[in-house]
Amino acid sequence: MNSRRMTYWPLVAAVIILWLAIAFLLYRSLSTQDGHFVYTQDDAYIHMAIAKNLAAHGNWGVSAGEFQSASSAPLWVLIVTCFYLIFGANVITPFLLNILFVTLVVVAAYFILRKQDLRPLFIFLTLLALIFFASLAPLVMLGMEHSLQILLTILFVYLSAVVLSSEERGSLSRNTKWLLALTPFFVFLRYESLVIVGIVFLMLLLRKRWLLAASMLGLAALPVVIFGVISVANGALFLPNSVELKSSAPLFPLVAWLKTNIRYAYLPLKRLMDSPVFLNLGLASGLVLFLTVTKREVLKWNRALILNLILIVAVFFHFQNNTSPNYRYDAYLVSLGIIAVAIPLFWHLQERKWPDSSRGVVLLAIFSVPLALLFLTPFFNRGYVNHKVAPLETRRTYEQHFFMSEFVKRFFTGKTVALNDIGAINYYADIKSVDLWGLGTNEVAKERMQIRADHPSADAYVLSKDQIDNITKSEGTDIAMLYHEIFEINGESHIPDNWVLVGRWLCYRYERDYWDKVSFYAVNPAEAETLKKDLQEYSSELPVYVIQQGMYTEGTDKPLPIS
Repeated sequence: MNSRRMTYWPLVAAVIILWLAIAFLLYRSLSTQDGHFVYTQDDAYIHMAIAKNLAAHGNWGVSAGEFQSASSAPLWVLIVTCFYLIFGANVITPFLLNILFVTLVVVAAYFILRKQDLRPLFIFLTLLALIFFASLAPLVMLGMEHSLQILLTILFVYLSAVVLSSEERGSLSRNTKWLLALTPFFVFLRYESLVIVGIVFLMLLLRKRWLLAASMLGLAALPVVIFGVISVANGALFLPNSVELKSSAPLFPLVAWLKTNIRYAYLPLKRLMDSPVFLNLGLASGLVLFLTVTKREVLKWNRALILNLILIVAVFFHFQNNTSPNYRYDAYLVSLGIIAVAIPLFWHLQERKWPDSSRGVVLLAIFSVPLALLFLTPFFNRGYVNHKVAPLETRRTYEQHFFMSEFVKRFFTGKTVALNDIGAINYYADIKSVDLWGLGTNEVAKERMQIRADHPSADAYVLSKDQIDNITKSEGTDIAMLYHEIFEINGESHIPDNWVLVGRWLCYRYERDYWDKVSFYAVNPAEAETLKKDLQEYSSELPVYVIQQGMYTEGTDKPLPIS
């Protein structure tokens, strides 16, 4: 067998670089937060809290006694739960799982690229781009399902390209069996995978693979229907609360969906123009399609064509429904795009006849180098920013969510607390939470969905003062810990007037936004004095750079009014 095909140095070198990047981010994070291991975002702890309760109490929810469809990644919760059943609840399991999955991403990409007869140097460059541009190391520090999502996306789309490009019509091939087996897990990890499954389903119909298309559709729907039935039976929405609340258009009824999406059909193009990474990726994919079509038979189904068609349509739907600039939501598309573009691009470079004269080489460099830099600059910026920000985000989680959790754990164990960020507090403390943002409280989720249905053009779907007051009273809520500014719409606060604002923590070490202001309210005015004493007792535990304000600072050496 050709020795070039058997060389593994690109894989070994890429994995070493990946592990070094993870080690560097871990070191930077631990050194800035007093040795405490913390994830970059609170959402990681939502999955962990559900897994903890599922393993300990058999209940799917961030609180031990109530079904709460708070996770948008049910399969990830089940995976973490399995490890919690064996080793007990711990913070390190999601981190180790992410190291495993990002390593498997690199391994899977390597073998896919090697099957395309690419030179080792081209394989290595593609793996480096995958590691840095898709920000695999920062994804590990997130502690969530996105590394596994990248792995399943790459495998699913590649297997789809193999199956669609094959002319076999008889018995199921090994690749077809793997594709079908992967489908329900792919969807159950994150429901947005249904978009890619739908694209492949339509392609199968075009190829007149009727039975395979129907089988894939059924397997994709199976986990959604099963989990949806369980959720509705337990008083929750059919889809996970986060999926329902974060989608830009209602999924049901169909008429409303069509009306909303046709009206805003231009949004994907507008958002694409505002995203240099995906704009360049789309242009590169379009160039690849052009080169593929002009070189090969136009109607011939080949893997490069299929990979890039799936990519382009998936990116369109991503920008139709996702407005968040957070890199975790699009990392799977960046990863897919790198592989989809790299394969035909490097095919072209390997087969191209290069200039023999030095003049020709110089002229080629003059034109190609600036174009390459122009194309790659947004990708380098993306990778640099994500690697730079990851340790800062863990620091923010530490100085805010960690200490909020410790405060609740010390003074409010077994009590009811109203929140709008529910992850770390529910993981570390045994409380009953009322999530006023709706991810962890079904009643709030349904109310917010109704507000969106009644006022689809509203900027935010926030409960009214009366709704918040009624829900918190019915749940016997003791205190509320909120980012108060997200409950202010057009200058009007939706915090109930009878709540007493006792104090506020301002975490302004790096940058300022509304997520850095944590307000403490006594939901029952009679409890204000108790909350005041608790905050005073805990105040010495906070880092010196956390600014403390409010009535509980009165009588101290630095009384600060609320701002």
